[in-house]
Amino acid sequence: MLARLLALGSIILSGPAHALEIVVNNPEVYAGDTIEHDGNTLKLEGEVLGGVDIQKVTINGRKVAMATRDLMVEELEEEGSPFRGVVQLEGGDNAVEIKAVDVGGETVVLSFTVRVDADALSGTVYALVVAVNDYQDDRISDLRFAEPDALLIKETMTDPLYGVVKAEN
Repeated sequence: MLARLLALGSIILSGPAHALEIVVNNPEVYAGDTIEHDGNTLKLEGEVLGGVDIQKVTINGRKVAMATRDLMVEELEEEGSPFRGVVQLEGGDNAVEIKAVDVGGETVVLSFTVRVDADALSGTVYALVVAVNDYQDDRISDLRFAEPDALLIKETMTDPLYGVVKAEN
């Protein structure tokens, strides 16, 4: 009987581990890699595998968007928690660290380097956002939400998660 229990125990103990793993699908990159990039932003898509409920994913310390599987552009091969994020880059080597934490506190980190040729950068991006709520011409109806909408557009464009414009521009 003891032998049967020990055998049963070994089956349970030798089951698959549920360790977290970060997989970056776009661009395909692995821990320790150095990849070349020719722009000042890098969009990342991936997923966290092995966790029950992923609490958050960060890229270089900034929380990124967690998407439902049906919102991802590419078909994902395994069940996981999809994420998307944007990294602002400068000329030279840029360290990227993706960190995921599940509700149980288990943490996994994937780090890699993005090398950008400073001469290849496409320049500085500027944005001019204009909003008019109150029109002088009485034939044009005034608007209520143009200014708040413009502020939200500015916030989105300058947010490193979504935008490509530096706040000072």
